[in-house]
Amino acid sequence: IANILNINYDAAYRRVNGKTNLSLKDALILSKHFEISLDLLNNPENHGNNKIITTPYINSEEKLLTYFLEASTLLNQYSKEKTSLIAAYKDIPTFHFSDSAFGRKFILYIYVSLFSKDNTNISFKEYKPSYNLLEAISSYRNAANKIDKKEIWNSNTINSTIYRLLYFFKTKLISAEEALKACDMLRGVIHKMDLKATKGYTLVPEKINYELYYNDLFTLDNSVLWLHKNNTKTYMLPYAPLSYHKVEDKKICETLNGYFNKQIKYSKLLSISGEVDRKKFINEMLSKIDYTCTKIEQNTSLIM
Repeated sequence: IANILNINYDAAYRRVNGKTNLSLKDALILSKHFEISLDLLNNPENHGNNKIITTPYINSEEKLLTYFLEASTLLNQYSKEKTSLIAAYKDIPTFHFSDSAFGRKFILYIYVSLFSKDNTNISFKEYKPSYNLLEAISSYRNAANKIDKKEIWNSNTINSTIYRLLYFFKTKLISAEEALKACDMLRGVIHKMDLKATKGYTLVPEKINYELYYNDLFTLDNSVLWLHKNNTKTYMLPYAPLSYHKVEDKKICETLNGYFNKQIKYSKLLSISGEVDRKKFINEMLSKIDYTCTKIEQNTSLIM
């Protein structure tokens, strides 16, 4: 406390034992340092009942590396504890892209180009992600693939990836050849998801359950609800790509568990038995990719 507030030990002791009241300035400094609310500082008996943590905003390659390393550690821990997740994906999640070297470079390029504070408009060809970053995102994918999942998608989940690809192509940051290769990569992502949904599981190497749902009734927001084996839950709501408000409050998480179950109830299960609906959904995704390829090829022919 003395070091954080830049005061001597005696002054810190008086604040700790309540002989000296905390100023608002001191309270704000402690709140920020320990990532706890001012309400918790004022009412310590509420500790554990109202826990909300905001993860750092990812705006540099260094923070991106830290995110993937820390996320990998957490996911491996969750895998050992048999924690599962329910997620409402507005965008295709990062781990779906990471099966190929091209896919890993592509998704990293999106994050660095659009969200980094050091954005220099570097082209896709010139972008060289570090070895450590590529290893970290691979570890993240491997860890994520060991988690039982219920994923909720809709017709627009693929859209942001397509829009970003077209943006980079139109601004000449990615060539036509690279853009068409990205389309092939994206087809691979959809086909692999289709394969997992058809089986209802993956082998990595043990059996990992996978359920894919389709829902156009609810607004998807990339939120995730973690279901722990000890009957506790953790809710993660993104405020930016890969940056979350992490909620462990029991009442809030139970309420959100009910909301996620409501989404599941009004969704179509595309895994295992939902073959007709699954094929319809997959073909819709593939048609969007084919249309994107056509636009790229037509634009290229006009330029030439």
